[in-house]
Amino acid sequence: MAIIKMKSKKRGIFLIFAMAVIILSLLFNLFVVSALAVTVSSKPVTDSIVNDHGKPAIFTVIITNNEPRNLNLEIYAFERFMINPNEINLSAGESKTLDVEFLPFGPMEDNVGYVTVPFYVKEKSGSDNVQAKAVIKLVDFRKAFELKSENINPSSNNVKVYFYNLENINYNNLETIFSSSFFDDKKETVNLVPYQRYETSIPINNDKIKKLIAGAYNIRATYSINGKTESVDGSLKILEKTGLSVNEQKSGAIIRKVIIEKLNEGNIPSVAEITINKNVISRLFTTLSLEPSRIERKGFFIYYTWQKELNPDEKLSVMATTNWTFPLIIVIFIVIIVFLIYWYTRQDVIIKKKINYVKTKSDEFALRVTIKVKARRFVEKVTLYDKLPGIVKLYEKFSSPTLTRVDETSGRIQWDIPKLIEGEERIFSYLMYSKLNVVGKFEIPSATAVYELNGKPGHAKSNRVFFVNEPRKIVEDKENRNF
Repeated sequence: MAIIKMKSKKRGIFLIFAMAVIILSLLFNLFVVSALAVTVSSKPVTDSIVNDHGKPAIFTVIITNNEPRNLNLEIYAFERFMINPNEINLSAGESKTLDVEFLPFGPMEDNVGYVTVPFYVKEKSGSDNVQAKAVIKLVDFRKAFELKSENINPSSNNVKVYFYNLENINYNNLETIFSSSFFDDKKETVNLVPYQRYETSIPINNDKIKKLIAGAYNIRATYSINGKTESVDGSLKILEKTGLSVNEQKSGAIIRKVIIEKLNEGNIPSVAEITINKNVISRLFTTLSLEPSRIERKGFFIYYTWQKELNPDEKLSVMATTNWTFPLIIVIFIVIIVFLIYWYTRQDVIIKKKINYVKTKSDEFALRVTIKVKARRFVEKVTLYDKLPGIVKLYEKFSSPTLTRVDETSGRIQWDIPKLIEGEERIFSYLMYSKLNVVGKFEIPSATAVYELNGKPGHAKSNRVFFVNEPRKIVEDKENRNF
C-alpha cells in the first residue's frame, strides 16, 4: 500500500509540472502573437528648425498595418518634441502616408546641432510599439544666414549685396534691412527657399563715400520674422583708385596688436605706403614685424613708415605689438605701496606682539608675551584683549601691568586703559606656562583693542606670532606682520 501511495503522489507531481509547462508555453505563444505587426518608415521634407521660430520640422512617414484587424494607432516620442498628428486609424492591410510635424519645446529650443529623435507607433489600447527615428537639425536663428558683397570702386554708383539662406528652411515675407556707412538703409521683403542666394543692388551715397578712406567696411542685414529680430554682418572693401585695398585689424588691451595690410587688387604695379605712429613712451614697449623704411620724430610722436612696390595680387603687411604688461605691473606695485602707506597712516592704534622663550628651573614650557600698544591719535576707553591657547596657563605673578580681568574658562585676559594720548606707547606682558612639553609649531592668537575716537568706536588688531619648539633646540619666534 505504501508503494502504491508513493507512486500515486509522484504521478500527481508530474501532472502538475506538465500543466505548468503547457500554461507557460501558451503564454509565450500569446506574447509572440501579440507583437504589433506594423511597418514604419520616414524621410525628411524639412529637417531643419530655427530655434524659437515656431516652425516645425516635417517628415513624410509611411505606416503599414500588417495585422488582420483594424488598428487605432498613437504616434509619440520621449524627446522634448511635440508630434502632430499623433493618431492614425488603419484598416487591416492598409498603408497610409502622412506628413508628421516635430516641434521642440522647453530646453530643447535652446539646443543647436543635429538631434536624433526616436519616435514610436503603438496601438492605443496596447503596450507593444514599433520604433522609427528622425534626424533633425536645430539652427541658431542668428547663424541661419550669411551676408556677402562685391568690392567697390569710389566711382561706383551701386553695390551688389548677396543674402544667403544656409539651411533647409523656407522663409516667406522675411523683413530685411540692409545698412552700411556708405549707403542709405534699404528695406526689402525677402522670400527664400532652402539654400537660396538673394541678390540686391543698392545705390551708393556719394556724399558718404567721399568721406571714407580706402579699406574694409562693415555691412549689416537685419532680418525679422514672427516678431523675432536678428542681424548678420558682412565685409566690403572700398578700393583705392590705384587698385590697393587696405585692411586694418586691432586686438588686445594689455598686449595691443595692430596689423595693417595693403593688397594690390588692381592690374598694374602700385606703390604701397603704411605709416604707424607711437608716442615716446609706447615706442619703448613696441616691437615691429618689419624694419621700417623711414623713422621720423615729430614732437611727442614717432612715425614709422614702410614703402614697397606691389605687383598685382602682392601685399604688404606690417604688425606692431605694444606690450603693456611690464609697465602695468609697475603701476599695480605703486598702487599697492600707496595703499599700504595710506592704510598704515589711517590706523589710530598700532598693536605689536612678540613672544620669548623662558627657561624655568623645572624645565617646564614657558613663554613671555609682550604687547606694545601705540596711539597715533588721542583715544580713550581703551580695552586690550588677548587669549591664551588651551594647553597653557597664566602665571599672573609675572604679568605687568596688573591685569584687569582674567577669564579662566575661556582663557581670555583683559587690560583697561582710560586713555592714550597721541604718540603714547604702553607695554603689557605676561607669562604663560604648560606642564606638557610642547613640540612643534605653536601659534599665539592676535591681540585686539577696542577704543573710542571722538566719541566713535574703533578697533585694532595685532600681528599673529608663532613659536617653534624642537627637541633640544629652541627656535626664535616668527612674526606674521599685518602692518
